[in-house]
Amino acid sequence: MKKKILSFAIVFMLIISTCAYAVNISIDNVNVGFTEQTGAPFVDGSSRTQVPLRITMESFGATVKWDDSTKTAIIEKDGIKVEVPIGQNYIKKNGQQIKNDTAAIIKDGKTYLPIRAVLESFGASVGWDNATQTVTASRSGNVVALENLKIHFIDVGQADSILIDLSGDNEILIDAGNKGDADTIINYVKNQNIDDIEYLILTHFHEDHIGAAPDIINKLKIEKVYMPDTTADTDIYKDTMQAIWDNNITSVKAKGGLNIINNQGLKFDVLAPNSMWYSEMNEYSLVTKLLYGDTSFLFTGDAESVSELEMTRAGYNLNADLLKVGHHGGDTSTSQIFLDAVTPKYAIISVGTDNTYGHPHQKALDRLIATGAKIYRTDEQGNIVATSNGTIITLDKVASTVITPPVQEPSVTTPAVPTVPTTNGTATESNAKYIGNSDSLKFHKPGCSSVSSMSQINKVFFLERIDATNKSYVPCGRCKP
Repeated sequence: MKKKILSFAIVFMLIISTCAYAVNISIDNVNVGFTEQTGAPFVDGSSRTQVPLRITMESFGATVKWDDSTKTAIIEKDGIKVEVPIGQNYIKKNGQQIKNDTAAIIKDGKTYLPIRAVLESFGASVGWDNATQTVTASRSGNVVALENLKIHFIDVGQADSILIDLSGDNEILIDAGNKGDADTIINYVKNQNIDDIEYLILTHFHEDHIGAAPDIINKLKIEKVYMPDTTADTDIYKDTMQAIWDNNITSVKAKGGLNIINNQGLKFDVLAPNSMWYSEMNEYSLVTKLLYGDTSFLFTGDAESVSELEMTRAGYNLNADLLKVGHHGGDTSTSQIFLDAVTPKYAIISVGTDNTYGHPHQKALDRLIATGAKIYRTDEQGNIVATSNGTIITLDKVASTVITPPVQEPSVTTPAVPTVPTTNGTATESNAKYIGNSDSLKFHKPGCSSVSSMSQINKVFFLERIDATNKSYVPCGRCKP
C-alpha cells in the first residue's frame, strides 16, 4: 500500500512539475511554433526561461550562426550583434559585455538561451502573461507608437535638477538643486502643467542636490522617494527626511540592480551605488538609466571614478545616447573606462557660471570631446530640453563650442632634466612618486595610509603626477597628492 501511495505521489509531482514548466513564446502576438525537432522552452534551476535558440531568434527576424571553436551563438539583426557563449553568465552586445543571471546551455543536443537578456539587447520589450504561461516579446517600433518623452535639465546654477516628463502622465524628478532654487524648480514644474511627481530621485545628500527638497515635497504631491542607503549629519538632510515623514511618502533605499519602471517601451533602472560603504558622499550617488524605445539616457548624479569602475565591472549595459555628466564636469568623474562603456552622443553638464570649483574641468571636457559627444552646458545654454520619440533624440539648444587649449610645444633650447630617478624610464616601487590602486582608480603619495593597506597586486607606480591622471586615476582625498 505504501509503495502505491509513493508511486502515485511521484507521478503527481511529475505532472505538476511538467505543467508548471510549460512555457509559450509570443513575438508580436504570434506564437512561436515549437516541435520535437526544435525543442521546447523550459524553466531552468534559476527560475529563468530558456528557449530553443534558432527557432526563437529566427522568428524574431534575426540570423543565427554558431562558432564551434568558442562554443558561442552569434545572433545578428539591424546592425546589432549579440554573442551568447555557452555556460557563461554574460552575453556581448556589439562587443560590450552584459552581465546575466543565468547562462545559455546545450540540452539534448540543442542550444538554449536566456530569452529576456538577448531580446532586450535587440531593443525588444519582454513581458510575462501568467494566465497563459507565455513570454511576450514585442519588437521595438513595430507594436506601439511611442509618445514624445521630454527631459528638462533645469538651470539651477552649480547644482542639479532634472525633470523627466514620461508618456502616460507620469513624471520623474532627479535632484532638487540648492535651497534657493525651490521657487525656480516648483514654477518650472508647474509651467509644464504638472502638479505631482510620481518618482523623486535624490541621488545623494549634498545640499546642491537636495537643498530645495523639503519645499518641493511640501508644495508638490510626491508619490515615492528613492535615495541611497546612507545618512548625513546636516540640517538640510534632517529637514528633507522630516518632510518625507510629515507627508507620509514611501521612501526606498535604492542600490544598483533595482528596477523602478518596466513598461512596454519604457524602462527605468538603478545602476549604482554597488557597495555599502564609501569614503566620499559623491560615490553614494544613485545612477539611473532610462530606456525609451530605441533611445537611452544615463543620469549619474555626482558619482566619481570608484562608482564608475564598479558599474563597468558589474557588467551593466552602460551604453547610452545621452549622458548627464557626473559631478558638474569635475575631473574625478567621467573616467575614460566609464566613457568607453557609455559612448554618448550627447553630454549634458549642469554647472554654474564662474563657479569657484573650476567646473567643468578641462580634462573631463577633453575626454568627452575625444568620444565625439556633443556637449551642452546649463551655464551657457540655460534650461536644456531633450525630446525622444523612441527613435530619435532632439535637443532644443545648439551644442557648446568647446575649445581645447593648444598643446604647448617643448622647448628646443633647454632639454628636460628628470627630477626623479628612473629605471630605464620605468616606475618601480622604489622610485615612484605616486602609487595608484587599480581597484579604486585613485593615486596616493607613497606614505599615505591607504598605500599600506593596499594589496601588492593592485599597486600601480607612477613617476609623475601627469602619468597617473593621463590614465584616468584621480587623486586621493586624504593625502591630496
